[in-house]
Amino acid sequence: MQNPPRIIKDNTLSCFQLAITSLAEQQGVQIDDIWYQAGFYFEDQGDDGFLIDSRYKPIEDQILNCYFEEHEFFDVGTCMDQVDYYLKQGNSLAVTVDNYELKHSNSYHNQHHEHLIEINKRMGEKYFVTDHFFHFQGEMTHEEIVSGVSSYLEQFKSLKINLCFLKNNQVEYTTHDLIQIIQETCTIMSGEKLFNVSLRGELGVNAFSIMTNKFLQCVNGDGQDEDEIDDWYNAFKEVGNSRYNFFRLLHRYYPTIDLSFITKASQNWISLGNMLLKAQYLNTWKAMNERIIKRFERTLSQEIENIHHLRNVLNSLCNSKQ
Repeated sequence: MQNPPRIIKDNTLSCFQLAITSLAEQQGVQIDDIWYQAGFYFEDQGDDGFLIDSRYKPIEDQILNCYFEEHEFFDVGTCMDQVDYYLKQGNSLAVTVDNYELKHSNSYHNQHHEHLIEINKRMGEKYFVTDHFFHFQGEMTHEEIVSGVSSYLEQFKSLKINLCFLKNNQVEYTTHDLIQIIQETCTIMSGEKLFNVSLRGELGVNAFSIMTNKFLQCVNGDGQDEDEIDDWYNAFKEVGNSRYNFFRLLHRYYPTIDLSFITKASQNWISLGNMLLKAQYLNTWKAMNERIIKRFERTLSQEIENIHHLRNVLNSLCNSKQ
């Protein structure tokens, strides 16, 4: 590590995304080019809740010309040996830790949470650490790192180290790359598969009916489960952020094209999540049910409209290549 990486302050990204962004940025990748996946998948998991995901392909297929590695471990010693090995090679890396053992986190000795920190260098019995999510950069002792890693293994059963390497010197998207990304988004949001895989849930706009029914089952019961409402809020926020980051990518390369329809979709998802928090805080579910359903309908309508707009953008880009 020649110089410490900058602390990335971006509230549209999770702790995982922030750490991976930093690793990729150190390879020359622009932050706007990374988190563009703006699909939608919903799966009703019965008594276990639900799954919402805007991603449609693994991260190693996402970051342009970067080779992404993820290593899994089931004991602390082997994990820390590998941390030290990669650091000796001059590589920054990201490792899973439990927030419960991080003195700089808001969950220190309070709540157990999955978390990812970036380790940049070892200096004797200390490590230089960057935690973008909590805006922390500084030294942690070997004992402190081991405590975070050990607690994570105890709570979440396995450990992971993430690394990112540049394949070649091309770190800018071509028009062909961007056309492919837009085509993938249109395909997923139209409810079609990109890959021949078996899915228990639904894709794109086809998922809205079962998602709405699942949500109404949650809020129309005898009482609302606060943790489940938090899960809905976080899921809607993540989907909203995915649309905004998709906008960031396209706007960086095509600043003169009107892409405001993508930010409208983002705002709809964020507003939907905020409405849930308001209803939960004020305990006004019955009074707000109609408004929430209308927001679901508006969000669906915007997503359908966006498929049409994206296809128009595709036509424009394809014609400009000819």
